[in-house]
Amino acid sequence: MFVATAVSSVLKWGMVIVLAKVGSTEMVGVWTLAMAICLPVTFLTGLNLESALVTDSRREFPIGQYLGLRMLSSVVMMAIIGVSAWAQVGDNWSTLSCVLLYGRTAEASGA
Repeated sequence: MFVATAVSSVLKWGMVIVLAKVGSTEMVGVWTLAMAICLPVTFLTGLNLESALVTDSRREFPIGQYLGLRMLSSVVMMAIIGVSAWAQVGDNWSTLSCVLLYGRTAEASGA
């Protein structure tokens, strides 16, 4: 798990470097804004359900309950990210869509 986290962190750092070299400073700013909005929300709504599922050795809860809670938390997370991003950028639709896309990929990868 340590190695996977380290590799993921290095790759994310590498993406920022490539974005800074290839793109503009505005692109790096949008990326940073997306991370600042999405990562705290993703961590708080993630609920660490993977650990709960693994540690449910007595099978007290069916898998459907875990799935339902995960889907509900994903919907709530995207709503919070959308409202937060809209409050920050207003009607700048390109930045808003970038933040929402980053939020979706952060949720899918487990941040």
